[in-house]
Amino acid sequence: GGKYGIIDSTGSFLLEPAFHRIYDCKSGYFRYKNGDYFGFINIEGKITLEAIFEEAHDFNEGLAVASNALGFGLINPSGKWVVEPIWDQLLYLGEGRWAIEKFGKFGMIDATGKVLFSPQFDIVYHFSEGFAPYMDDGLWGYLKMDGSFLTEPVFPLAWGFSDLTARVATYQGECYIDTSGQVKLPPRYVLARDFSEKVARVQPLY
Repeated sequence: GGKYGIIDSTGSFLLEPAFHRIYDCKSGYFRYKNGDYFGFINIEGKITLEAIFEEAHDFNEGLAVASNALGFGLINPSGKWVVEPIWDQLLYLGEGRWAIEKFGKFGMIDATGKVLFSPQFDIVYHFSEGFAPYMDDGLWGYLKMDGSFLTEPVFPLAWGFSDLTARVATYQGECYIDTSGQVKLPPRYVLARDFSEKVARVQPLY
């Protein structure tokens, strides 16, 4: 009892329940855990990678974050290290980018492992529409896909782009910036939400 398996739409077992944990299928693979280690199973119920990784995340864009005793890197579906396990942590940021952590600071790499900027920021969030919020010394700014800055870290809070617009907090209230990093709508809101289909929900200051 207590073991996990995989069934097809008829209820037949593709893989008998013999695993301590099987996670939801993503990008054609299930992550599974046996004991303290992780591996992968394909949608046909075949074990493609044995449980040899100390930690493993789902596949994204053909690569999965995984770790061994040396650190975190990126593997392909055959288990080859595309990015060697040299980092303290790796996190998928979307749009072909991954955050790298070393000594508590974050940088960024692409799918080949090329370092686009070295670990130096407190936090880097997910990319949306080609930009990612980052935090440095308690303030937020935005990064471009190549690792250059859209804005310096000047905002107390910042959120992802939606409809080519991002909402940010200032000391005067919340406002919106555009993809050039310029203020599109001034800080006249107590609370603002993301634009979707060119409209957004707000609570004005007055």
